[in-house]
Amino acid sequence: MAIDLGKDPNILILISFAEILFILVPSLIAAKIEKKPFIVEVKELGFNVKNSKFLNIILKICAGMVIGIFFFFISDFLLMIYIRFIIQNLFGAGFIEDGIDNAISTSPVNPNVIQLLLLIAIQIFIVGLCEEAFFRGFIINKSKMKLKLTYSVILSSFLFAVYHVPPFLSPC
Repeated sequence: MAIDLGKDPNILILISFAEILFILVPSLIAAKIEKKPFIVEVKELGFNVKNSKFLNIILKICAGMVIGIFFFFISDFLLMIYIRFIIQNLFGAGFIEDGIDNAISTSPVNPNVIQLLLLIAIQIFIVGLCEEAFFRGFIINKSKMKLKLTYSVILSSFLFAVYHVPPFLSPC
């Protein structure tokens, strides 16, 4: 039995706003523990654009879009390789079938134009921004105080991957 969160696009919109907690909760906790102002913790997540030139910011945004578009177009191919050659060989075809049967679907079913535009905007400006701020800004910055930068990046990448495990990998 699959869980279909996409039946009502409004639910997806509301759930997506929960991503803001990736900025608020860690910043509040760190501010309390480190006895710093909340705004300082938020700036440490990467929201401090002081001394950044406008052209430099635009170039970074364009480079990110080009890389994102590239991966968007090859993602189905990479996912097929991952599922068919890695997961199927490690766990068998039954594992994939069980995972698909128990998947959590977040694809919106028949959203209207306003809902679709809202979902796209939220995914770009809230979900992506909040996840990057948490996994790159918070995890890397806080862990590099105790670990080497390389290990901090590996830890952040691992946690990001665990957070984004495809639903078919948990056939329970």
